Amino acid sequence: MFSPSALLQEGHDDFLVVNKPPGLAVHSGKNIKNSLIEILKTQFGNNLQLIHRLDRPVSGLLIVARSAKKNRQLSQALNKGCKQYIMICKGRFSKPKRVIKNPLKIKNKILPAETAVAVRKSFASFSLVTATLKTGRMHQIRRHMAAAEHPLLGDDKYGDFAFNKKYRRPAGKALFLHSWKLGFTYMSRAYSFCVPPPPYFSNFLRVYNINFTF
Repeated sequence: MFSPSALLQEGHDDFLVVNKPPGLAVHSGKNIKNSLIEILKTQFGNNLQLIHRLDRPVSGLLIVARSAKKNRQLSQALNKGCKQYIMICKGRFSKPKRVIKNPLKIKNKILPAETAVAVRKSFASFSLVTATLKTGRMHQIRRHMAAAEHPLLGDDKYGDFAFNKKYRRPAGKALFLHSWKLGFTYMSRAYSFCVPPPPYFSNFLRVYNINFTF
């Protein structure tokens, strides 16, 4: 069981910035006993509102509004801001930077989706990559990278089974996708947050003698 104080990255009168661990669902549902929002409510009250979400296996930065009244303002601020992820993908990229604009089907609707990716380091059969979201569709990064033939390491829904199996021993069953940086302007003040990924991420790179400062 995670404590609210352990999850909290920064508190504000209008919002909370939390560092979600992998494996913790953001909200309650079928067969989910504990969720991020319910844990936070035990300390910060029942008015909390999720502004955006992370998939259960994804770790990293998440912003929660402290009231429904502030939810819309914060959502608009975050949509205009920067949400950057860091991940490990299959293969080497032909270009160091690219923008993926594949539309995605969400609840029987085809919606525009845009992800900007930048290679930080490339190796024999995988790459360390950052992704900046221009839109926020369900499973957007995972689906875009799979469509680009660079599925994420540990992705058991859209990923490559053989690639995941090859690195199962050093990687375990973790999904190598982390919400790394968030930046936005709210009430005329600029906010910027950055948290390193969980230890398993760095441990994997260490196995292959890869130095990278998060």
